[in-house]
Amino acid sequence: MSVNLLKESVVPVGEKLRNTPIGVVYSSDIYGAGETKLSIFSDDQKKELDKICDSILKNLAANPDRIYRISLEGRGQASGEADARNIKLATLRAKYMRDMAYKYMLKYEHNGQKIASHVLSGQLTLRVIDIKPFYDLNKGRILWADGEAGDPQYQRSKVNVYYESKLKK
Repeated sequence: MSVNLLKESVVPVGEKLRNTPIGVVYSSDIYGAGETKLSIFSDDQKKELDKICDSILKNLAANPDRIYRISLEGRGQASGEADARNIKLATLRAKYMRDMAYKYMLKYEHNGQKIASHVLSGQLTLRVIDIKPFYDLNKGRILWADGEAGDPQYQRSKVNVYYESKLKK
C-alpha cells in the first residue's frame, strides 16, 4: 500500500527546482552534489509541507522494502568537518520527527522505483543513498546514468539536502 502524494509538490530529477510553487532553489555551491536550499514559507505553505511529510512518512512505513540505506547527520558531518556545532546538531536527531511542518520532500524515479528524501529542520542532513545518482557538473543536475568513480564530470552523490532553520515569522 502506497500513499498518494500531492502532485504539485513532486519534483522530478533534473527539473529546475526554483520554478516550483514553493520556491525551492537548487544549488551545488556548497557540500557538493544534490544540495537543496528551501526558501521562506508562508503559513499555508507550511501546512502543505506538513501534509506532504505526513504522507511520505506513512508511505515509507508501508513500504520498508523500498527504503535503501538512510543516515541522519549534521550538516558539517556530511561534508567531513568536525567541530562543536556537530555535537549540538546531533542532539536534534531525537526531535526531528516532531518538526513536521519544516520538512520537504524530493521524489526521484528510476525504473519505477521512488526514493524520497526529507529536508529536516535544525540544519540536519538526511542522507539517502540510492541506486546510482551522479551529479553532472556541467548541466548542474543529478543524473541517474552510470559514471566512473573519480570522473570529474560525474561526482558520486549521496543526495545531501539540508534545510535553513531560521524562518521569518
